[in-house]
Amino acid sequence: HGLRGQTGQQTELGTLISRALLEQTNAHLPQINAGRAAAGLRPIEPIGIMLKHTGDIKEGFTPGATNHLKLSNTFLNTGTIERELNELTAVKMTGAQLKGVLNFGVHDLPEAAMQNKSLAGRLLDNGKRFFLGSGNSDFFDYTGNFIQTEGVRYSFNRSLPPGQRVVSVDVLDSASGKYLPLDQNKTYDVLTLFHPIEKWGKRGMITNNPADSMFSNPSNWAYGKQYTAEGAREAVSAQPIQLSQVDLLGKFLTEKGSITNSQFVSPLIRDVSPAPWNPEVRPGVYSTSPIGLLNATKK
Repeated sequence: HGLRGQTGQQTELGTLISRALLEQTNAHLPQINAGRAAAGLRPIEPIGIMLKHTGDIKEGFTPGATNHLKLSNTFLNTGTIERELNELTAVKMTGAQLKGVLNFGVHDLPEAAMQNKSLAGRLLDNGKRFFLGSGNSDFFDYTGNFIQTEGVRYSFNRSLPPGQRVVSVDVLDSASGKYLPLDQNKTYDVLTLFHPIEKWGKRGMITNNPADSMFSNPSNWAYGKQYTAEGAREAVSAQPIQLSQVDLLGKFLTEKGSITNSQFVSPLIRDVSPAPWNPEVRPGVYSTSPIGLLNATKK
């Protein structure tokens, strides 16, 4: 369970993938670091956190035996070894950067108050967003921006302004095995992908761009307005991990033998909004026609 559209929660599939990639990457670090040493590069430290944007998760599993093709269908950018080796990266994030990207992951979830509005009210809100210039496909991409995790837990409140919705973050301490409050000034070793790093860089979550206005200024989300991601990879000391997500997931499943959904139910992500979210109400796909605006509430 846990396809691309099932967001706002830590899904079983999101947990499985996040855990598999983190565990298997750490298991391969001796091999990776041997190659880096031969090339005169610094070693990659053991990684404690996985940030997996849901937009990279295409399909779930069907019961029964799986194979390489089925696993390939789980991820984007698969099918050739060249594509598969260009995604994973180890980065170093400060606590402030980590909270920033988690905030980005929930900034475009529907507002809590919107759930209590009538269809006409939602249509009006959608129309305002579009005609005022804040209806941007990048902004309203909660099925892609939402972050599944391993090694970090967080809670968010959709009634708060975008950029301020994450209300708590705890990081797993490897020494004690306990979750400890995020330290904004501490540097954490994180496994993620290059694609979200570019997006986080464009929106000022990990670079020196002014992140405080990125969410609140509607003109920042107008169609066609782009922020460069210059310095995004450097800002988090990104180091490529030339391993295939497909192969790592396959090795994890092979070692487990068999799995069930119940093994990957996780409480790492909590929506503490005062109003429940109906994921079917999506204010994210816009058209200038009334029919398009109507359909936007259904997708």
